[in-house]
Amino acid sequence: MREASFIPSSEEEEPIEREPEKKPSEKKNILSSVNKETELAALQDKLREALEKEDYERAAVLRDKINQLKGLNN
Repeated sequence: MREASFIPSSEEEEPIEREPEKKPSEKKNILSSVNKETELAALQDKLREALEKEDYERAAVLRDKINQLKGLNN
């Protein structure tokens, strides 16, 4: 069928460039960073709530968890 057909040069198909397949470890790293960001945002919301309620002990625990997730050792 392709041999019998005529395709004008302006409508020729261009090769599709595909992104190289990601290794399973790269996919896992992407997912873990998304999960980390989601968890970090949730902890920050809880920290804000604790501060609004003046629950400073809980706020300190949440702050420490946030710093741990960020990789800070304060």
